[in-house]
Amino acid sequence: MAQHEAGMIRAAAASARLVQRLRARAEQIAASRAVDRRRERRAPGAEWRSATALWPDFTADIASTNRTGN
Repeated sequence: MAQHEAGMIRAAAASARLVQRLRARAEQIAASRAVDRRRERRAPGAEWRSATALWPDFTADIASTNRTGN
């Protein structure tokens, strides 16, 4: 009977370790997907934050003004 109980304890401990590993892996996957989603969300709209993207001649106008002094 003691061997049976010891075997059950080992099985329970192994199950607990497996669950811990699975949870850790699930957290890694979720974190990776969250990073990917943030990157995708940021990438398409990144252009609007740039003055050059909104006004392509904006920086060219500033550069020419600095050169000519006008």
